[in-house]
Amino acid sequence: MRKCVVGQLSTWAVLPVLSASAAIAQDQPQQDYTPTIMSESGGAMMMTLPDVPSGVTGSGGPITGSGVQTIPGVMMGFDIGRKLGTFAGLDLIGNLSLFIGIGGNTATSTTTLSGPGTIVLSGNTQSTATISLDTTTGPGGATANASVSLTTPGGGATITQNTTSPVGGGVVSPAVTLTGDNTGVIFSGVATDGTTPSAAAFAAAADPRGYVFVGVGDLTGTTIRTNTYRSFVYYGADASFGLSPPSVDPTSFTPYITAGYRALRQEISTVTTFDLPEVAGATTTFPTLGLRRFEQLDANYYGGGVGLSVSHTLENNITLNGAIEGGIRAFDATYRGRDLAIFPIPTGGNATDLQTFDVGRASAEEHGVAWFAKGEAGFNFPIAANLLLGFSGTVEYISKVPTLTRSGPTVQSTQGAGSGSLTYPNGAGTQSTSIAFADAWNFGIKATLSGSF
Repeated sequence: MRKCVVGQLSTWAVLPVLSASAAIAQDQPQQDYTPTIMSESGGAMMMTLPDVPSGVTGSGGPITGSGVQTIPGVMMGFDIGRKLGTFAGLDLIGNLSLFIGIGGNTATSTTTLSGPGTIVLSGNTQSTATISLDTTTGPGGATANASVSLTTPGGGATITQNTTSPVGGGVVSPAVTLTGDNTGVIFSGVATDGTTPSAAAFAAAADPRGYVFVGVGDLTGTTIRTNTYRSFVYYGADASFGLSPPSVDPTSFTPYITAGYRALRQEISTVTTFDLPEVAGATTTFPTLGLRRFEQLDANYYGGGVGLSVSHTLENNITLNGAIEGGIRAFDATYRGRDLAIFPIPTGGNATDLQTFDVGRASAEEHGVAWFAKGEAGFNFPIAANLLLGFSGTVEYISKVPTLTRSGPTVQSTQGAGSGSLTYPNGAGTQSTSIAFADAWNFGIKATLSGSF
């Protein structure tokens, strides 16, 4: 019958040949013998899914996490079909199709900033910290100031730093402080270079209510690395009914209708880290900071469509097949996410230990309607009595699959000649992660074994 997304060659494409061979094998008139056609298939697939944004934004908008990801996978499927009777002189064929495909990949993105600007990385929810950063440069050198404060039910923490570099000097000064109950942590870092002159200030805060990382000034050399592991499971089932000519003509056309279910499950694990810029002449370096995300995107599709299958049998019993199908599906999409902030915690002397802090969870749900289109082309050839081996290529387009959009915190920043400032929060807006939609493609190549019983 018709192919499912990663399913079998059309049952009605092979049914005429298998019905005829089965009738001969049973020594019965073809019109009186109705076999059951079963097909099993397996192969490779590639899904192009919309990229998931990292949440890092700068003066000009999102810095990383745009475009698409092409994710390889494997598939297997099963079809069972049978002639159910006749209608208007045509054979009425029914088919049940099942399939599953799985895949995954790891992607790494590295972005290095240059020049003055701002940088923000937001988590799923907003930290309750207050942050103030400012930088200045001039003929006499450079200055940078950072102030971070956070209060939790178990006790607060505050860091205030100021550095000044005269011409010819360079300073890097990081600091980390835990809250009284050890459930929250704050970071501030300032860097000045009087030779350039240049200045930058950074801050981060994490508590059970949220997370934020911000920076302002000359960000030259700031490197953002995002490592993402993403996997998917795509599966479904279809019931289809088609009308096929009863005779074994060289070419047959079979229109059909189908109704079914699809599920797309995505698991996404992302680690975003910051390598803050070094300053010439400074004896101290910045530690590693970052954010680890564990996220799940699920979508369920319910609907159906119409299609057309074409089969042409050559003199050597090789059968050429093709099918096209289109339709609509209602869907529901859900999101669940968890964030863990990465901070360098001092362990004594100059040593630090990278630790993670739970900084909030989020969920979202959306509903809508998507349309789909798919096609298939391949061929079958006999390998034994009542048994065909086929090879085919498939393509599917889905107008809406879930991805994510992230809204960052509302920060107030200014950039001027030789100066920059940033405050967080300014009392307006909240950060969040929500479901968005984009289109996707699915490509496959597979082998199919079909038999009549």
